[in-house]
Amino acid sequence: MAAILTADDLYNTWKRVRDHHLEQTREVVSRETAWRNIPIEWISSISLEAPELWKGLEAHCTLVLRENQKINLVSRKSPEEQIRDNAFDGILLGLILYHVSRETEQRNLLLDAGSGSGVPGIPALLAMRALDPSRPYELVMIDANIKKQDFLA
Repeated sequence: MAAILTADDLYNTWKRVRDHHLEQTREVVSRETAWRNIPIEWISSISLEAPELWKGLEAHCTLVLRENQKINLVSRKSPEEQIRDNAFDGILLGLILYHVSRETEQRNLLLDAGSGSGVPGIPALLAMRALDPSRPYELVMIDANIKKQDFLA
């Protein structure tokens, strides 16, 4: 199991990338994502002290890494980094969905079509739950590939 996929390392990497982004530098510290297009206060709204988010990401990333040996869920060139980066993209999506839809009455359904490895749906759901644990969010994941459907189940 790769060390970068533990809850502590995911947390520390997120914190490092987030803090770097909050400094508003132009240096790229992770692959190109929507970091620059998301308001700073939204990124800061994810509590770094949300253990369920980081433990949930660790469990998901570990499962994807293990199952990636059997079926092609992510590139095998550098799967740990790709899984981590995909998970962080999912957190960003969760931030966007939560903040954009926070004024609506019904914001509890997330549909991930072409989910494959469960990204961005699972990390987005975890982030949304970290922001508002009282709301009963639901995630529906869809993939045309039967092996990936089995993995998602």
